[in-house]
Amino acid sequence: MSYNAYMVHASRIPQSTPCALDIDSPELISANELNGWADLTDAKASFPELVRRLLAQTPGITNIDMRAHEGTAAHGWDGRATSTGSVYLPAGELRFELGTNKRVEPKANDDYRKRVEQLGSDAYQYVYVFATPRNWPGGQRWADGRRKEQIFADVRVIDAHTFEGWLQATPVVHYWISERLGRRPQEAVTLSAWWKRFHAELNISVPPQFFQARRDEQAQQLLDRLQAKESTKPESISSTCIEDILAFIYATLKDQSELADRTVIVASDLAWSNLIESATPLLLVPKFSNPDIGGALNRKHRVLTIIDNTKEHSRGDATISLSKIGREEAAETLRKANVDFRSAERLTALARRSMPAFLRSISQNPAIQNPTWLRDADATAVLPSLVLVGAWEDGDECDEKHVEAFIDVSMKKIRRRLVSLSQEADPPFILSGSVWRLADPVDAARLLLPLLDSTDVQRWECLVRDVLLAPDPYYGKDMTEKLTAQLKGVRPGSSGTLRRHVAEGLALVATSSDQLAPTVRGIVKLILDEAFADTSGKTLGSLASAFPMLAEAAPEEFLAALANDLDQSEPITRMLFQEPEKGFFGTSSLYSHLTYALEILCWSPHHYDRAAMALAAIADIDPNCRVGNRAIGSLEKVTAVTLVRSAADVKKKIDVIKAVADRFPDVAWNLILDLQQLSQFIDSGGGPRYRDWELPGRTITNDERVYYVEAFGGVAISVAGEHSDRWASLIKARGGLSVETRTKILECLACKVESGVWESEDRHVIWASLTWQIQRQQSHPDAKWAMSVQQIAQMEKIAKLLESFDDPRRYSHLFQWEQHIVVNRLRYNDDGFQERLHEERFAATKNISEMGADAVRVLASDVARPDLIGAYLAITQALDDISVIGWLDDVSEQLQQVASSYACNRLDSGDFAWLKEMLDNAGLSIAGQNKLIGLVPMTKTWWTQVESLGERLVAAYWNSDRRRHVPPEEQLEAVNQLIHHDQPWRALEVLNQIIYDGSPCDPTLVKGVLNSISTAAPSNNVQGYSSGILEALKWLESTVPDDVDLPALEFRFFDLIDDREPADALYWALGNAPSCFVHLVKAVRSAESSTLTGRNDESYTSAYKKLAWKVLCNWSRIPGLNDDKSIDAEHLAEWVGECRRRLTECGRTKVGDDEIGNVLSRCPEGEDGIWPAEVVRSLLEQLKNPDIENGIVRGRVNQRGVSVRGVYDGGKQEGSLAQQYRTDANKLELDWPRTASILRRLAEDYQSWARYIDQRDEERADEG
Repeated sequence: MSYNAYMVHASRIPQSTPCALDIDSPELISANELNGWADLTDAKASFPELVRRLLAQTPGITNIDMRAHEGTAAHGWDGRATSTGSVYLPAGELRFELGTNKRVEPKANDDYRKRVEQLGSDAYQYVYVFATPRNWPGGQRWADGRRKEQIFADVRVIDAHTFEGWLQATPVVHYWISERLGRRPQEAVTLSAWWKRFHAELNISVPPQFFQARRDEQAQQLLDRLQAKESTKPESISSTCIEDILAFIYATLKDQSELADRTVIVASDLAWSNLIESATPLLLVPKFSNPDIGGALNRKHRVLTIIDNTKEHSRGDATISLSKIGREEAAETLRKANVDFRSAERLTALARRSMPAFLRSISQNPAIQNPTWLRDADATAVLPSLVLVGAWEDGDECDEKHVEAFIDVSMKKIRRRLVSLSQEADPPFILSGSVWRLADPVDAARLLLPLLDSTDVQRWECLVRDVLLAPDPYYGKDMTEKLTAQLKGVRPGSSGTLRRHVAEGLALVATSSDQLAPTVRGIVKLILDEAFADTSGKTLGSLASAFPMLAEAAPEEFLAALANDLDQSEPITRMLFQEPEKGFFGTSSLYSHLTYALEILCWSPHHYDRAAMALAAIADIDPNCRVGNRAIGSLEKVTAVTLVRSAADVKKKIDVIKAVADRFPDVAWNLILDLQQLSQFIDSGGGPRYRDWELPGRTITNDERVYYVEAFGGVAISVAGEHSDRWASLIKARGGLSVETRTKILECLACKVESGVWESEDRHVIWASLTWQIQRQQSHPDAKWAMSVQQIAQMEKIAKLLESFDDPRRYSHLFQWEQHIVVNRLRYNDDGFQERLHEERFAATKNISEMGADAVRVLASDVARPDLIGAYLAITQALDDISVIGWLDDVSEQLQQVASSYACNRLDSGDFAWLKEMLDNAGLSIAGQNKLIGLVPMTKTWWTQVESLGERLVAAYWNSDRRRHVPPEEQLEAVNQLIHHDQPWRALEVLNQIIYDGSPCDPTLVKGVLNSISTAAPSNNVQGYSSGILEALKWLESTVPDDVDLPALEFRFFDLIDDREPADALYWALGNAPSCFVHLVKAVRSAESSTLTGRNDESYTSAYKKLAWKVLCNWSRIPGLNDDKSIDAEHLAEWVGECRRRLTECGRTKVGDDEIGNVLSRCPEGEDGIWPAEVVRSLLEQLKNPDIENGIVRGRVNQRGVSVRGVYDGGKQEGSLAQQYRTDANKLELDWPRTASILRRLAEDYQSWARYIDQRDEERADEG
């Protein structure tokens, strides 16, 4: 384009344009403020961003490249863009130079000359634009002069006054720069500025993602609508909290700069009128009534309305309705923002119950406006008392009776009032799933407890007692018994929800009202006194789940009542540790409520000492103090050096450990063993519900850790005393002891050894532990826990003082697992280790043998591998055969292992004469002879010779439960021999090896093994053999799939087969034999008429009934199914017809039809991808049988099996299934109406289940 053409184009640009904003608005900056901003450091980095935003919001500008902030230091043009022409920029390829210098003209000249020299004649391709935020009166004159040089296609200058006009025409950028320069526009604000103000008013950092947690679907929906090419109507979002909506919008758009930069939140009609005049399309969010939406849409703006559900509603269903934030995801975002775990969980739960209450709880503003319901006389007549209740199950008769009696108002009126209040902003109660609960208990208590009178308090005392001291009908029952009682209709006098929140109410009142706190302490004392007065322990056990809240409500009274009981000779507390036998679903723990209550009290500096000592006292009477999550585990948590579970400092913890050592030395020792691993991480979950007890926020110093470890070591030495076993434990400690502490322990040990305080057996115990630790250290010299050379030398010195050369156990370390042995400084895997170890073991065996058989006996009792002793005795022949083999009759299992290993080594030589000599002359009992013969190898040579030993020994040979290797070439014969000698389970082991190796095998032999097993006595490890049976059946299916015996075999072993496969042959046979199917139904279903009972019936064993039931329940192949998944319609119809005829004859028409429906449910999908297949659909239309249809629904539901989901996922899976079934039903309605009806029933079932799971998970997610 020529210079003259550019001048013509420029002349067409109007000198002034309509402004989108009020020029004189005091909320927005003008040229003067821009000029002043140029003096600030911020301008140098942010001025390019201002230009970039203006370019982005100006129609006709593309290909924008503008460096800002850190990018301004780079070489090259400050910015580039392509323009089709606009009010403030001509058409062409724009190249920008920016400057904030006070001396504008020299900067402009330098930049201009530099670009001219670089570009030469190429400069004429570009429009040169120099921009400055300063007032430059001579700017246009300078541009005119440069333009006349005709080097560039055009030259333009944009200074503060030009920017002022440009900003007025681009309001969203005008608001942005005004906010950046310190103005706070009230009538309109950009989205990013709103977020900054909003976020600055919070006392914790809440990431934007918090408001988008588990709202991904709504976020994507919003983006899709806003990014659509055209918009003829406003979009809308609804929630119960305006701030929640705006924060969600920000979280959704913050990474979409094209949308976010154009978004303005408008608070007045005047600002709205000005903004819609903007030529730049904006995204306008009105926060005032009756905005001119039509005018905005007509000018190509987008409008996003926010709907407060507590005040208004949407007329259409297109409104995006915000669900509650996701509990798990939102809590995680807070944790990532350095909010502690406990606070993150509680704040997230509060936000789910009431977003206004959440925002109020973290607001920087101390002034909080009272809710409107506080001025409602009808509401305040019932709400104060309801605060004491806290929560209850909606529709639960027992709960409602308690609430009605307490409030003295009908539940109908209470519910009506709560429903009305829940529809207001910031309601006091919400319906969470099926639970009415306080939205913000702390705030409600602050506002409403002062309104209670003495009559309310008296009724409250009665409520607490009636609910918490009500007998627990499940007390003493395991989980299986509890489930059985529930199925029979047995239930407590109130729901767990009411019981839990009545107990919580005590803690809430105690911490919220100084006036009522003494009353709470009195109530807690009364309840505890009554519970401990019941010597049966039932009342205390029924009260156990409330212990944590009772302790938090009245710590002094709780600790006093517990201490008084623990001082008794037979404390009632002991009853909490008497658990019932475990049922199928495990057992419930009562003691854990007590230990958790004391853990909570350890958060209080005032109660730490007494609570910790109470844990020690409980551990002292706990019969299983080292099992599970018991008192000793809680004591470890609150005394560990890591400051995460108590308020005590390091010194206080050591004082408690010392006190425990003085009063309960056995407990102290168990505690010391647990605390040796000082690096163990202990979680910081839990804690008080309402008390302001907080854990120390700082990390312990190195000096504190050193003090703790050294003091801990001193206590350990003191408690160890002269107990050799305790010293052995200290020596074997794997970690948690400092170098200084371990040195101190070794020095003290050396003194005790030298003073001779221990007898020989105790000396050996300590020597053995030292030897073990020395070997361990030498085996792992580079491990993090490795000791210093000096400490190892110190241990070796002490060990030499303790070593007894007359004690055969000095060789024990040689007969351990090789990985932990060090021989002459050689470790496992070192060259020469195996040879040297063999020499040492050989020499040790010779030496021990010379000491006599009793010495071998002593050694064998002290080693981990007595079999090695037997092997080396066989190698050295240092003892006579008769003496060693005689140990097969010894009561010591270790000596039996010595003798067994010895015999195996001798028998490997194949010396049958030696075996006969031992049987004849070793003086073995019959049991001993049987053991010996059971060690004989399983080879043809041996079993042939064993046949000459007599019937009893032959039977013992084959009956041996010892796994023996069979040579591959003799395995088939061994299987036959094992079957012949009634050992089918052993035969199965050998058979599985044949199958695994892929060796040739006869199907008749495989069937013979399985048939023998089916008639044999059950093995002690039937489940362990199930994989072997599975492999045998799989081999038969793959080798002889049409074998007539295979279905029966699969039926017999159906209970043992994992995942009910293979069973294809069984179901194929049942699908071709209606009579067999009817037999199964008759076994599990009774006749429908008493007059038919017994007619044509057979007697079925309970085992057969059990198998029949499982086969029917796990049916996997529909009759007539072909290999290509098609179905033979004629075969299926004949099978169903014959089954129905036979079932009618035996009086099982309805139940039989139900089972037929179950079979039909196992069909594949049809060619259209919809279940069931077309053949089944047509059959259902022909039969028109409701019982068959019931069965097909049941079978389809049962096929789903177990589902896996996240903690708070709700019923999304079931909802998706319901939607799919509804969609499929609509597609099939015309051609297969009965099938469509079945699909709709499935949809209703899954939708009902989805609602139940949603409700349950909502209750759980709102808790906290």
